[in-house]
Order: sequence, then structure tokens, then C-alpha cells
Amino acid sequence: MTREVVTAGLPPAPPTPSAVQPSDSPPTVWVAGTLVRVGSGSILLREAAGPEVAMQRLAEGATAFYRIAGDSWQALPRDAAVSAGTRACVQTLMAGGRLLALRVFLGAGCGPA
Repeated sequence: MTREVVTAGLPPAPPTPSAVQPSDSPPTVWVAGTLVRVGSGSILLREAAGPEVAMQRLAEGATAFYRIAGDSWQALPRDAAVSAGTRACVQTLMAGGRLLALRVFLGAGCGPA
């Protein structure tokens, strides 16, 4: 299912590089909620219904964080502090039963495209 970052009055998420994915590639999963913990190797998020979702961060700071700046999304520096309690929409890959966090949109929810 295709999803996009949605929050009233905010611009659309930065585009994902377009590429044809092979049918055996891991599916993209969007997770929305409130950040519980953001560590150097993992992210823990609590969904609105209450369950906590653990995600792994990509190596070497490759998981990108974005915050709204004016009328567009701005990538945060790799060493930027991200606080627990922040609402977020996370684009992940499901790989071997694990969620790998690709992009984290702070202050946004996720919804159907």
C-alpha cells in the first residue's frame, strides 16, 4: 500500500528516488506515532493505539531525519538531537522480520496516499 506523510498545512514529504523495485525486494512500511527513544542504532515509537514499535537505524547515520522549515522539509544534520515525545512518521523497510528506518518525518503523521 502506498502512503504519504500527511499533516494539515504541511508540504509533501521529500521524494524518494524513483527506481523500479524487483518483486522480491523488501516492502516499505510506514509507521506513525510518538517517539519514545531515539538511539544511535535504534528508534522506539509508540503508535496511537498504544503498541510500541522498535526499528533499527541504518549504519553510519544513513537514516535521515526531516523537520518542517517554512514551506518545505529540511534534512537535519546527522548529529542533530531528536527528542522523545515528538510525533513522527517513519518510512521503513521490512527485512527479515525487522523494520529498518529509512526516513523520519518529525511533527507529522502518516496517511493513505
